[in-house]
Amino acid sequence: MNLTSREIFREVLSTFGYVLVAIIAFAVLAGFIPFISELLYAIVAFIFIKAAQRMMDKRELPSEACGITHHGMLSGIAWGLGATLITLPFFWVGYVVWETKVMEREYQFDLENYWHWPITMEGEPKGWGERPGVWVWSQEKTLQIGLKRAESPHSLTLTSTSPFVPGVVGPVVIKPDAAFTSKTPQTEWQIIPRGTSRARVWVTHTRDLSLEIKPTIGTEVSWTIFKGRGASEVDGALFEASKGLWWILLWVATQFLLIAYPEEYFYRGWMQSRLELAWEKRAEERGTTAKEWFGFTPAIFLTSFLFGIGHLLVPIGGVWMVQRMSVFFPSLIFGWLRRKTGSITAPIVYHAFANLMVIFLAVHF
Repeated sequence: MNLTSREIFREVLSTFGYVLVAIIAFAVLAGFIPFISELLYAIVAFIFIKAAQRMMDKRELPSEACGITHHGMLSGIAWGLGATLITLPFFWVGYVVWETKVMEREYQFDLENYWHWPITMEGEPKGWGERPGVWVWSQEKTLQIGLKRAESPHSLTLTSTSPFVPGVVGPVVIKPDAAFTSKTPQTEWQIIPRGTSRARVWVTHTRDLSLEIKPTIGTEVSWTIFKGRGASEVDGALFEASKGLWWILLWVATQFLLIAYPEEYFYRGWMQSRLELAWEKRAEERGTTAKEWFGFTPAIFLTSFLFGIGHLLVPIGGVWMVQRMSVFFPSLIFGWLRRKTGSITAPIVYHAFANLMVIFLAVHF
């Protein structure tokens, strides 16, 4: 079916609208349904790829016509890596200036910042301390330990291979008390809750930690250890955790497979290809030539604008953030790479590394 430029524009915008509504709906539901929250990246990836593929099948478009091909993959990877290396120093400086001057956050570069606690421990559990027990979770660079005393007295022993000083809020006794008062790092601390109020202990400067519950009177342990946002129960009275670099591999895989690939499949693959055709038809209908400025076309600008809107209107953690519209600018480079190389390989590589640049820099603030 030979569509007019207006019909192609309408088809692209309506499809984008349906996709955006679906993604927003799942993003909102993720705030209430843990199952959806855990699978949100995969759900959004499926929506992008399925919508693009459906429209390609509807118009009988071969994947090669949308730049979705393995041909020229090595060249595309090289272009993507080249764009990353060129923009990295400029992005680094700009990001640091933004965070320190605008957001007023302190920049503390340290390779230690790349060591993280296990992902299963991320997030403060709701309602911790409503019953006796120990809650353990990670929050940014710290390991948080929430305490609620049981009727029978217990103590909590914290042990690490490297000396540290715990932070404390709430009614507890810490031993050795002299070392705590003088802030002298130790490899072992004993925490004894007082009263019935909640208490919280946090640990920052250590790569590993062992928590062991010991009854002060008798031998029976009546406390339970709960781990992570979901407050999953830990068997026994001993819990051990250590930092690692596993999260880097996880984020690299996530960025390439669940974010960059599906988004480029939809935006630079299907959408930009259709918009390029729409503007060519529009120029033909008007007896003019399609415009281009240094490799940038109206299709690239419109695709990037919709890409920005798609990020702006999707709530992250239930919050809409205006600064997410800033993805418009790197999106221009994604589009330029797609047009220059003829495939989505280069924009996928650059898109993934652009996101990873943010992640790897954010740990220093």
